[in-house]
Amino acid sequence: MTASTVEYRVFGHLAVTEKARHAGTCETTVITLEPSIEYQKNINLLDHLLTQMAASCGSYEGSLRKVFVECSTMPRIYIQWLIAVAFKKMSIQSLEFGYAEGIYGNAIGKEDFSSGLDRYVTVPHLQGSGGMGEEKVLLVGIGGDADVFYGLIDIVSPERISLLVPRSEKNAHIDALLDQQVAKVRETHRLEDGEVRDIQAFGLMAHLDAFETYLDGFGSRAVVNVFVSGPKVQAIAAAVLACSDSRVHLKARIPTSYAHREVSANGRYHIYRLIDLTSPACSLPGTF
Repeated sequence: MTASTVEYRVFGHLAVTEKARHAGTCETTVITLEPSIEYQKNINLLDHLLTQMAASCGSYEGSLRKVFVECSTMPRIYIQWLIAVAFKKMSIQSLEFGYAEGIYGNAIGKEDFSSGLDRYVTVPHLQGSGGMGEEKVLLVGIGGDADVFYGLIDIVSPERISLLVPRSEKNAHIDALLDQQVAKVRETHRLEDGEVRDIQAFGLMAHLDAFETYLDGFGSRAVVNVFVSGPKVQAIAAAVLACSDSRVHLKARIPTSYAHREVSANGRYHIYRLIDLTSPACSLPGTF
Protein backbone atom coordinates (compact mmCIF):
# COMPACT_ATOMS: atom_id res chain seq x y z
CA MET A 1 0.00 0.00 0.00
CA THR A 2 1.25 3.47 -0.80
CA ALA A 3 0.92 6.19 1.81
CA SER A 4 -0.48 9.49 0.58
CA THR A 5 0.61 11.51 3.64
CA VAL A 6 3.30 10.94 6.25
CA GLU A 7 4.16 13.25 9.16
CA TYR A 8 6.20 12.76 12.33
CA ARG A 9 5.66 14.58 15.62
CA VAL A 10 7.36 14.23 19.01
CA PHE A 11 4.91 14.46 21.92
CA GLY A 12 6.48 13.93 25.31
CA HIS A 13 8.62 10.82 24.90
CA LEU A 14 6.53 9.43 22.03
CA ALA A 15 7.07 9.83 18.32
CA VAL A 16 3.73 10.00 16.55
CA THR A 17 3.03 9.58 12.85
CA GLU A 18 -0.10 9.47 10.77
CA LYS A 19 -0.66 8.18 7.26
CA ALA A 20 -3.67 8.03 4.99
CA ARG A 21 -3.82 4.94 2.78
CA HIS A 22 -6.21 3.15 0.50
CA ALA A 23 -7.88 0.20 2.18
CA GLY A 24 -6.06 -3.12 1.83
CA THR A 25 -6.33 -6.67 3.17
CA CYS A 26 -4.30 -8.66 5.67
CA GLU A 27 -4.38 -12.00 7.46
CA THR A 28 -5.94 -11.79 10.94
CA THR A 29 -6.26 -13.94 14.04
CA VAL A 30 -9.62 -13.71 15.84
CA ILE A 31 -9.77 -13.97 19.63
CA THR A 32 -13.14 -14.57 21.29
CA LEU A 33 -13.78 -12.15 24.14
CA GLU A 34 -16.64 -11.40 26.49
CA PRO A 35 -19.22 -8.79 25.41
CA SER A 36 -17.47 -5.44 25.03
CA ILE A 37 -19.15 -3.94 28.10
CA GLU A 38 -17.22 -6.51 30.18
CA TYR A 39 -14.15 -4.42 29.55
CA GLN A 40 -12.21 -5.42 32.69
CA LYS A 41 -12.49 -9.15 31.94
CA ASN A 42 -11.41 -8.55 28.36
CA ILE A 43 -8.54 -6.30 29.41
CA ASN A 44 -7.29 -8.99 31.79
CA LEU A 45 -7.49 -11.58 29.02
CA LEU A 46 -5.71 -9.33 26.52
CA ASP A 47 -3.04 -8.43 29.07
CA HIS A 48 -2.35 -12.12 29.66
CA LEU A 49 -2.26 -12.76 25.91
CA LEU A 50 0.19 -9.91 25.27
CA THR A 51 2.42 -11.20 28.06
CA GLN A 52 2.44 -14.67 26.50
CA MET A 53 3.19 -13.25 23.07
CA ALA A 54 6.03 -11.13 24.43
CA ALA A 55 7.51 -14.16 26.20
CA SER A 56 7.44 -16.25 23.03
CA CYS A 57 8.30 -13.70 20.35
CA GLY A 58 9.29 -10.49 22.13
CA SER A 59 12.58 -9.29 20.69
CA TYR A 60 13.73 -6.71 23.23
CA GLU A 61 13.83 -7.51 26.97
CA GLY A 62 10.56 -9.43 26.74
CA SER A 63 8.63 -6.61 25.10
CA LEU A 64 6.97 -6.56 21.69
CA ARG A 65 8.77 -4.53 19.06
CA LYS A 66 5.81 -3.69 16.84
CA VAL A 67 2.04 -4.25 17.15
CA PHE A 68 -0.67 -3.27 14.67
CA VAL A 69 -4.27 -2.81 15.87
CA GLU A 70 -7.27 -2.47 13.53
CA CYS A 71 -9.46 -0.19 15.64
CA SER A 72 -12.29 0.89 13.30
CA THR A 73 -14.91 -0.93 15.41
CA MET A 74 -12.98 -1.14 18.69
CA PRO A 75 -14.42 0.58 21.80
CA ARG A 76 -12.31 3.56 22.81
CA ILE A 77 -11.39 2.25 26.25
CA TYR A 78 -9.55 -0.70 24.67
CA ILE A 79 -7.58 1.61 22.38
CA GLN A 80 -6.58 3.79 25.30
CA TRP A 81 -5.69 0.84 27.51
CA LEU A 82 -3.42 -0.58 24.78
CA ILE A 83 -1.55 2.72 24.56
CA ALA A 84 -1.12 2.71 28.34
CA VAL A 85 0.17 -0.87 28.25
CA ALA A 86 2.62 0.05 25.53
CA PHE A 87 4.07 3.23 26.98
CA LYS A 88 3.25 3.20 30.69
CA LYS A 89 4.14 -0.45 31.25
CA MET A 90 6.80 -0.33 28.50
CA SER A 91 5.40 -3.51 26.91
CA ILE A 92 5.33 -2.43 23.25
CA GLN A 93 7.96 -0.34 21.46
CA SER A 94 5.98 0.61 18.35
CA LEU A 95 2.17 0.60 18.28
CA GLU A 96 0.15 1.20 15.11
CA PHE A 97 -3.58 1.77 14.79
CA GLY A 98 -5.53 1.36 11.56
CA TYR A 99 -8.82 3.20 11.13
CA ALA A 100 -11.27 3.21 8.21
CA GLU A 101 -13.45 6.24 7.56
CA GLY A 102 -17.15 5.46 7.26
CA ILE A 103 -20.06 6.63 5.11
CA TYR A 104 -23.09 7.94 7.01
CA GLY A 105 -26.55 8.57 5.58
CA ASN A 106 -28.16 12.00 5.36
CA ALA A 107 -30.92 11.01 7.79
CA ILE A 108 -28.50 10.31 10.63
CA GLY A 109 -29.35 11.61 14.11
CA LYS A 110 -27.77 11.63 17.54
CA GLU A 111 -29.50 8.34 18.40
CA ASP A 112 -27.25 6.69 15.80
CA PHE A 113 -24.21 7.58 17.92
CA SER A 114 -25.62 6.73 21.34
CA SER A 115 -25.48 3.38 23.15
CA GLY A 116 -26.77 4.48 26.53
CA LEU A 117 -24.76 4.90 29.71
CA ASP A 118 -24.12 2.47 32.54
CA ARG A 119 -21.24 4.27 34.27
CA TYR A 120 -18.03 6.23 33.82
CA VAL A 121 -14.62 4.76 34.65
CA THR A 122 -11.02 5.95 34.62
CA VAL A 123 -8.96 4.18 31.95
CA PRO A 124 -6.56 1.73 33.64
CA HIS A 125 -3.01 3.14 34.07
CA LEU A 126 -4.16 6.60 32.93
CA GLN A 127 -5.59 7.98 36.15
CA GLY A 128 -3.23 10.95 36.51
CA SER A 129 -1.35 11.89 39.66
CA GLY A 130 -4.46 12.23 41.82
CA GLY A 131 -5.02 14.70 44.62
CA MET A 132 -6.75 18.07 44.74
CA GLY A 133 -5.63 20.58 42.15
CA GLU A 134 -5.79 24.33 41.91
CA GLU A 135 -8.49 24.00 39.27
CA LYS A 136 -10.67 21.23 37.88
CA VAL A 137 -11.09 21.07 34.13
CA LEU A 138 -13.18 18.87 31.83
CA LEU A 139 -11.81 18.61 28.30
CA VAL A 140 -14.24 16.86 25.93
CA GLY A 141 -13.82 15.54 22.42
CA ILE A 142 -17.44 15.73 21.38
CA GLY A 143 -19.26 13.24 19.15
CA GLY A 144 -22.70 13.01 17.59
CA ASP A 145 -24.41 12.66 20.97
CA ALA A 146 -23.27 15.28 23.49
CA ASP A 147 -25.55 13.82 26.18
CA VAL A 148 -23.02 11.06 26.88
CA PHE A 149 -20.72 13.37 28.85
CA TYR A 150 -23.27 15.37 30.86
CA GLY A 151 -23.24 12.90 33.75
CA LEU A 152 -19.48 13.34 34.01
CA ILE A 153 -20.00 17.01 34.88
CA ASP A 154 -21.81 16.02 38.07
CA ILE A 155 -19.01 13.60 38.97
CA VAL A 156 -15.95 15.83 38.44
CA SER A 157 -17.57 19.24 39.14
CA PRO A 158 -15.30 21.13 36.72
CA GLU A 159 -14.65 24.84 36.95
CA ARG A 160 -13.99 24.94 33.21
CA ILE A 161 -15.33 22.93 30.27
CA SER A 162 -13.67 22.94 26.85
CA LEU A 163 -14.83 21.19 23.67
CA LEU A 164 -13.03 19.77 20.66
CA VAL A 165 -15.44 19.49 17.72
CA PRO A 166 -14.43 17.12 14.86
CA ARG A 167 -15.11 18.49 11.38
CA SER A 168 -15.03 16.67 8.04
CA GLU A 169 -15.63 18.14 4.59
CA LYS A 170 -17.11 14.81 3.47
CA ASN A 171 -19.90 14.68 6.07
CA ALA A 172 -21.80 17.97 6.02
CA HIS A 173 -24.86 16.35 7.62
CA ILE A 174 -22.74 15.19 10.57
CA ASP A 175 -21.35 18.72 10.89
CA ALA A 176 -24.94 19.98 11.06
CA LEU A 177 -25.68 17.45 13.81
CA LEU A 178 -22.57 18.57 15.70
CA ASP A 179 -23.69 22.20 15.38
CA GLN A 180 -26.91 21.27 17.18
CA GLN A 181 -24.98 19.46 19.91
CA VAL A 182 -22.50 22.30 20.39
CA ALA A 183 -25.29 24.89 20.54
CA LYS A 184 -26.96 22.84 23.28
CA VAL A 185 -23.74 22.61 25.31
CA ARG A 186 -23.00 26.32 24.83
CA GLU A 187 -26.43 27.29 26.09
CA THR A 188 -26.50 24.86 29.00
CA HIS A 189 -23.01 25.58 30.31
CA ARG A 190 -22.45 29.10 28.96
CA LEU A 191 -19.27 28.32 27.08
CA GLU A 192 -17.31 31.14 25.48
CA ASP A 193 -15.84 31.04 21.97
CA GLY A 194 -12.37 30.17 23.26
CA GLU A 195 -13.73 27.07 24.96
CA VAL A 196 -14.97 25.52 21.70
CA ARG A 197 -12.46 24.54 19.03
CA ASP A 198 -13.11 22.96 15.61
CA ILE A 199 -10.62 20.27 14.67
CA GLN A 200 -9.96 18.08 11.63
CA ALA A 201 -11.97 14.92 12.29
CA PHE A 202 -9.28 12.37 11.44
CA GLY A 203 -6.09 14.36 12.06
CA LEU A 204 -3.98 12.96 14.90
CA MET A 205 -1.50 15.84 14.78
CA ALA A 206 -4.34 18.36 14.80
CA HIS A 207 -5.86 16.76 17.90
CA LEU A 208 -2.50 16.64 19.68
CA ASP A 209 -1.88 20.30 18.90
CA ALA A 210 -5.32 21.27 20.20
CA PHE A 211 -4.96 19.21 23.37
CA GLU A 212 -1.50 20.65 24.00
CA THR A 213 -2.77 24.21 23.48
CA TYR A 214 -5.51 23.66 26.03
CA LEU A 215 -3.08 22.12 28.54
CA ASP A 216 -0.73 25.09 28.22
CA GLY A 217 -3.56 27.27 29.53
CA PHE A 218 -4.06 25.22 32.70
CA GLY A 219 -2.07 25.50 35.92
CA SER A 220 0.67 23.03 36.81
CA ARG A 221 -1.48 21.60 39.62
CA ALA A 222 -4.71 21.45 37.64
CA VAL A 223 -6.73 18.24 37.50
CA VAL A 224 -7.62 17.78 33.84
CA ASN A 225 -10.35 15.21 33.19
CA VAL A 226 -10.44 14.20 29.52
CA PHE A 227 -13.34 12.39 27.86
CA VAL A 228 -13.81 11.70 24.15
CA SER A 229 -16.79 10.38 22.21
CA GLY A 230 -15.94 11.36 18.62
CA PRO A 231 -13.75 9.66 15.98
CA LYS A 232 -11.35 7.01 17.29
CA VAL A 233 -8.40 9.31 16.62
CA GLN A 234 -9.65 11.34 19.59
CA ALA A 235 -9.17 8.28 21.80
CA ILE A 236 -5.61 7.81 20.53
CA ALA A 237 -4.69 11.47 21.03
CA ALA A 238 -6.25 11.57 24.51
CA ALA A 239 -4.29 8.49 25.60
CA VAL A 240 -1.03 9.97 24.30
CA LEU A 241 -1.88 13.10 26.26
CA ALA A 242 -2.47 11.08 29.43
CA CYS A 243 0.82 9.20 29.00
CA SER A 244 2.70 12.48 28.62
CA ASP A 245 1.07 14.69 31.27
CA SER A 246 0.42 13.59 34.85
CA ARG A 247 -2.34 16.18 35.27
CA VAL A 248 -4.59 14.22 32.92
CA HIS A 249 -7.22 11.78 34.20
CA LEU A 250 -8.61 9.89 31.21
CA LYS A 251 -12.29 8.98 31.54
CA ALA A 252 -14.31 6.46 29.54
CA ARG A 253 -17.99 5.63 29.25
CA ILE A 254 -19.22 2.08 29.76
CA PRO A 255 -22.55 1.81 27.91
CA THR A 256 -25.49 -0.37 28.80
CA SER A 257 -24.82 -2.16 25.50
CA TYR A 258 -23.00 -1.59 22.25
CA ALA A 259 -25.47 -1.30 19.39
CA HIS A 260 -24.62 -3.13 16.17
CA ARG A 261 -24.64 -0.74 13.24
CA GLU A 262 -23.61 -1.31 9.64
CA VAL A 263 -21.38 1.53 8.42
CA SER A 264 -19.80 1.24 4.97
CA ALA A 265 -16.18 2.27 4.46
CA ASN A 266 -15.47 5.17 2.11
CA GLY A 267 -12.13 3.74 0.94
CA ARG A 268 -9.88 6.02 2.98
CA TYR A 269 -7.76 4.28 5.62
CA HIS A 270 -5.56 5.92 8.24
CA ILE A 271 -2.47 4.53 9.95
CA TYR A 272 -1.46 6.12 13.26
CA ARG A 273 1.93 5.01 14.62
CA LEU A 274 3.24 5.63 18.15
CA ILE A 275 6.88 4.94 19.02
CA ASP A 276 8.57 5.11 22.44
CA LEU A 277 11.65 7.27 21.91
CA THR A 278 13.06 6.40 25.35
CA SER A 279 13.52 2.75 24.43
CA PRO A 280 16.91 1.56 23.16
CA ALA A 281 14.89 -0.64 20.81
CA CYS A 282 14.30 2.46 18.67
CA SER A 283 17.83 2.07 17.36
CA LEU A 284 17.16 -1.49 16.19
CA PRO A 285 16.19 -2.15 12.54
CA GLY A 286 12.47 -2.47 11.90
CA THR A 287 11.20 -0.51 14.90
CA PHE A 288 10.12 2.51 12.85
